[in-house]
Order: sequence, then structure tokens, then C-alpha cells
Amino acid sequence: MDDSKLERIPVIIEVARAEDLPAMAQLRYENIVARMDAGKLPEENVGSIIPEEGIKELIPVIEKAGEDEYFLVAKRQGQVVGMCGMFWRPEHERFQFRRFYVRTELQKKKIGGQLFRNAKERAQHSPHSPKGMYLLTDQDNEEAQEIYERWGFRETGREDNWVRMELDF
Repeated sequence: MDDSKLERIPVIIEVARAEDLPAMAQLRYENIVARMDAGKLPEENVGSIIPEEGIKELIPVIEKAGEDEYFLVAKRQGQVVGMCGMFWRPEHERFQFRRFYVRTELQKKKIGGQLFRNAKERAQHSPHSPKGMYLLTDQDNEEAQEIYERWGFRETGREDNWVRMELDF
């Protein structure tokens, strides 16, 4: 797909705060349910991903956000429309790029690319001097793998149902 023809919606990227938690948990829930509804993700126990549970899971990261781990949110008109997490993994000397979601109705509007570029820039300027970033994605999520490859990630391994991809700085 030629991304140059896609509409770009500008967003403001910032470190997530406590008041962003409900919107972040809802965003994650809607993305997972949309993938399940499209047959792109096996049916899960939806109860484990409901927004209330998502908030509980995100609180510790938001409360201790710093150089080692944080979430970034993309906001449009004050509303959270995208998010990603960055987690320092000293054993790999890399940041792990996780929990990457964009509102389903706003996908293909280059919001994800704006989030990724901001996350990459923050990681590159980290006091940890990382070698790069890595992520794990569902082996069946070929669409995501293609996006990550366009962003410079390369596959470095597979285990169980996961594909590991790395980006070197």
C-alpha cells in the first residue's frame, strides 16, 4: 500500500497521565474486540480485557512513569485517539514497544506513525543509550508486521504464536 496517498490527521503526542486511563483502556478494548470480530484474533475471555480491568493494569505504569517505562498518547481535539507503551529492557539493551493502538475509525490516518516516531525519538535520547527497540506481535497479524517493516523493524525470531521484530538505532 502506498502510504503517501493516505490522509494524515495531526495529533499531539504526550506522556499519558492518570486522567487518560479510562480512554486508554477503552481504546485497547475496542481494538481487541474489533480484531476478534474480524476473525483476526482468536476469541478470548473478553472479561479479562474489559476497560475496568485495563485501567487496573495501566495504573502502575502511569503512576511511576519515567525514563524506564511510560505510555505515550496521541490526542486529537483533547481526546485520546492512539497510544503505545515503552518499556526499558536492560537484558536486551532495548526499549520494548508495546500496547500500540489507534482508534479503529481513525486507522490509516498516519496517527500510528506519529506515535511511533515520537516513541523512537524519545528512546534514542534516553540516558540508557539503547541499541534500539523491539516488539512482539501475533504471528497471524501480518498487517501489523508489514507496518513495522516499513518503519524499519526486521523479524528476528518466532516463539509460540509471537514474532519478535527489532529496530536498530
